[in-house]
Amino acid sequence: MGGAVAAGVLLVNRSLGLLATLAAALMAFARVYIGAHYPWDVFGGLALGATVVLVGWMLLRHPLTALPAWLRRQPGLRAVFAERESFVQI
Repeated sequence: MGGAVAAGVLLVNRSLGLLATLAAALMAFARVYIGAHYPWDVFGGLALGATVVLVGWMLLRHPLTALPAWLRRQPGLRAVFAERESFVQI
């Protein structure tokens, strides 16, 4: 989980991603230090989590960015979101 979160945050924001990577490494060290896991278990988990996020990002980045662009062009949805914004400003 730590590797997945660190990789995902790193894709969005570099400085927060480095902080998340540091936190994941600290968590991994702590798990080995207290004897809950072997080092290769921790490294494997970090690598697997990061790989899942990065592969998912490469496969889904275009459809997930095209969907909001398409939704913004729909006239009926634009009116719905305009009404919601007026409630937020109150």
